[in-house]
Amino acid sequence: MTEQRFKQLLEGYLAGSLTSGQLKAFLKATRQKDSGDLLLQHLEEKISQAPKAADDTLAAASLERFMARMQQGQALVTQLPRSRHRPVRRIRYTAAAALLVVGIAFFIITRDGRHDKVPPIPTALIAVAADHSAQLQLGDGSSVVLDSQAVESPALLSRGITYHPDSTRLVYKADQPKRGLGGSQTLSTGRGDQVNVVLPDGTRVWLNAKSALRYPATFLPGARVVELSGEGYFDVRPNRGRPFQVRTAKVLVTVLGTTFNLKAYAGEEMITTGVYQGRVQVSDSARQTSLSAGQQLVITSDGNWHAAAGAELAAAAAWKDKLFVFRRTPLPDIIAELSRWYTVEFQIAPGLSRTFSGTIPRTATITTVLEVLKESGISFRKDRNKIVFFD
Repeated sequence: MTEQRFKQLLEGYLAGSLTSGQLKAFLKATRQKDSGDLLLQHLEEKISQAPKAADDTLAAASLERFMARMQQGQALVTQLPRSRHRPVRRIRYTAAAALLVVGIAFFIITRDGRHDKVPPIPTALIAVAADHSAQLQLGDGSSVVLDSQAVESPALLSRGITYHPDSTRLVYKADQPKRGLGGSQTLSTGRGDQVNVVLPDGTRVWLNAKSALRYPATFLPGARVVELSGEGYFDVRPNRGRPFQVRTAKVLVTVLGTTFNLKAYAGEEMITTGVYQGRVQVSDSARQTSLSAGQQLVITSDGNWHAAAGAELAAAAAWKDKLFVFRRTPLPDIIAELSRWYTVEFQIAPGLSRTFSGTIPRTATITTVLEVLKESGISFRKDRNKIVFFD
């Protein structure tokens, strides 16, 4: 493939205008030895067109982590491979440049050389995030669906709560005595939904799909206690005299002021906690342990606790930036993630064992996701209204 054709496909991918055949050609082209050079060249061209700032510099080796933090729409970002012809070197980046190039795509996936025909996916299976059922249940038992009409909801405004649909964010006024605000409130998301909330104490929480966060309408003196089912990313407002506690069905996480991700879905045995800033304490009825920034704790289905330096911390919280990030992830775990995002039923054929490494935007249709998995050697077929992965 010529350089000009590769760039045309790349621009088409970023614009979301590729046909199925063009997408396959683009994926095939990314396997060529010079694709890394072309992607890097495209990146540098975009950066050269943007204003530079002396105080925003990142190593090229940190590109994935940097770009994964950028909010984006149709991005598919993974590690750019080391070029065979040029060394990895430090490049100056700015937020403006980053926003121009967010979305540059490159798949790093395992392959076994098979290239079977990708079966067509029916229209009913290509919707993204079809539920859109994020809602807030108030202390009196009533509920407010978080859509564009929630901006002017009397039930929210009368309680000092504002909703910003563009950023899917709820904001509470700072803690203060409020009349008629007794009881707890529950913020929940459906399949394919994400929402974030600024709690009355100033703590900010991002809530992933199929999750629920229960919290008081106003925090009283003493510990600030919330309850989580699902996955949340917490940026806790420091208050030394009032620790912040997150309860799940199996563990309690206690912090004073820190940033961490907690994954504890109902029906899934594994619980994962990763700390990005500060320090947290994780405990259950039998034990407790402390985690510092850069550490991650995994509690497995057999009850074992494994704490270690969190090499995958960036990947663990990539959902907050609308990305699926997989690192040698077993197929059942991938399906669990996809099932919380797409209105599609999945099934794995008996005896099938596959892993996948790569990054996919959550804005992608299920058709695109399946084609990416297909390129990695994971075969599938449509069986009535579900997708079956087979060997």
